[in-house]
Amino acid sequence: MRRPLSSRRSLLLILAAAVTAATPLVAHAAAPAADPAAEATLNQYGVSQALAGQLAAADSAFLALMSMHRHDARALNNLGNLKLMKGEYGPALAFYDAALAADSSDAGLHLNRAAALYVLGEDDRALEAAARANALAGNADRAGALLGLRSAEPDSGRAAERKALSPGTMRALLRKAAARVPVDTVHTAPARNPERGQGKRVQAWRGAVTRAADADSRLSLYWKR
Repeated sequence: MRRPLSSRRSLLLILAAAVTAATPLVAHAAAPAADPAAEATLNQYGVSQALAGQLAAADSAFLALMSMHRHDARALNNLGNLKLMKGEYGPALAFYDAALAADSSDAGLHLNRAAALYVLGEDDRALEAAARANALAGNADRAGALLGLRSAEPDSGRAAERKALSPGTMRALLRKAAARVPVDTVHTAPARNPERGQGKRVQAWRGAVTRAADADSRLSLYWKR
């Protein structure tokens, strides 16, 4: 039996209302709201585990962070550091390149890329990456500070091995790269404080000298927070 026109019209209106009401719930379930504080805590936990030599725990933390944001520059860079600490230099470079695709303005990422290229024997490309880091940081000393290097720190008398990436090695690489930085590309303006306008320089990056779990050579790496 055919329904009256008014009945069919009422049924269609009810179905349309039901679909409209369900749509926000489906969208919410598919895209949960980001929690920057939780993500930062997870990333910091991974960094602390890496610095303590607990590479497996650090790897799990960074992978969990990347599952939240596939192109998270923090997770990509820090996973690259873990690869470098394990002696997996090619994969480390791939992670650094991916991190730079997400955030090309971070001088520390260019430093890590320079380190990976250096241990791979790509000296010219390493110098280019280090020069880019110098330009973004302002100069070689500021770039070195991202790795925790002190400009006046004396170098070891022992010749640096290519795979050591010691503080002296990275400092020498940055100073050599400084000659490749055009003056008009150097970033010297101080960072802006969003709460008080222009003020003292904000600590945008933090570096650390880490020790690989299976080696006695110190590694100068940049951990993105």
